[in-house]
Amino acid sequence: MVVSWVMHESGVLDDEGQHGDEQRGPACSARFVNADLPGAVITVYAYAHAPERENTVREDGLEYAEYGPDLDSLGVESLIEYATGWDLNDPDSQPEWTREVYDGLDTWPLNGDVDKATTVARVWIRSLDPQRDLHWNGKEF
Repeated sequence: MVVSWVMHESGVLDDEGQHGDEQRGPACSARFVNADLPGAVITVYAYAHAPERENTVREDGLEYAEYGPDLDSLGVESLIEYATGWDLNDPDSQPEWTREVYDGLDTWPLNGDVDKATTVARVWIRSLDPQRDLHWNGKEF
């Protein structure tokens, strides 16, 4: 059986959520549905991502650790959320089951520029081909 995913009518959206401690800036997202698999939904998020870096700070003779983003390692991360039992037409509907998969995307050097990384994330979401890139049979795994 060929599984045919299509982008939900809501299209690509700016996403207000925080999808990990190392997310920098806003995310964007798109949902994909399949007419042959009612209630199965794939939501794809992308956002600028930089790991935390520890810096040693000395102040008044004391030494302590301070944490901040390692913008030298800035990239784009995707989060793909698979869900079953979800009616996207009902605003009160919640999925019965979900699984989240995080993945770092290959990107050219972003030079610590979060705005540039956010733009790359939006372009990546818009260029996503569900027939090529999304492979799920709608069952729990």
